[in-house]
Amino acid sequence: MTLAVIGGGLAGIAAAECAKRRGFDVELFEWSRVLGGRAASLFEPNREQWIDNGQHIAMGCCSELLALHQRLGLDRFFERQTEIPFASSEGKRWTMSASPFLPAHWQLVPAFLKIPFLTFRDRLATGLTLRKLPKIRKQATDLSFGDWLVSEQASKAAIDKFWTPLIFSALCETVDNVSFEAARKVICDGFLAGRDAMAVHLPTVPLRAIYHDAAAESLKKLGVKLNLLTRVVYLNWSSAEGEENVPTRLSVSLSDGTIKTFDR
Repeated sequence: MTLAVIGGGLAGIAAAECAKRRGFDVELFEWSRVLGGRAASLFEPNREQWIDNGQHIAMGCCSELLALHQRLGLDRFFERQTEIPFASSEGKRWTMSASPFLPAHWQLVPAFLKIPFLTFRDRLATGLTLRKLPKIRKQATDLSFGDWLVSEQASKAAIDKFWTPLIFSALCETVDNVSFEAARKVICDGFLAGRDAMAVHLPTVPLRAIYHDAAAESLKKLGVKLNLLTRVVYLNWSSAEGEENVPTRLSVSLSDGTIKTFDR
């Protein structure tokens, strides 16, 4: 059986690896020249170094991602840390770490009492906001996380110096562009679920070296065929005679005019 994976971001890499290990013949199509999607690196010619598109940390709660790292041999590029450093533009530094002596939902209280770049009132308000998130039931809302913080009367200093770096590191987006539910899930599953869940796995090399160079090599060794610089422009499913509702063939039309066919 054959399977086409469209898109070479982390989801596409995971889908291709999983399908190949389950016995499919797999072809992956990616429009750019590299795998990794938004977990990417850009070369800065003036400094002659690679700069990552955000921190893209993995956390202990990201069990599926960490398992994928192990299966593809990517875990060797990450360093596990139990403390998360913060730095302000004023040069003040703070480390967010979980107390080993308190329950999960209270484990960050001692650290929050020591944030040097927030007033005591902001420290208390930020800690209470964190504690409030697990109590909010999942809801359909158009609010961004930034809108929700404003509705909770979070100060500009707290948003700029704590919430923004936290969310950007975890989701590679600003608080104004991240949905409330996405931010709530990251915070509850990661930072409020115990010390192991909030442990961070930091990349020790540029993301391109991990999710393109090493991942592509591992996928090729598994037998996945990679089609880079290949844009899919049209999909067409067809069924065998007498099986109108059961797709048996997929035709993939590419930007260069090529049509590839995958049979069930």
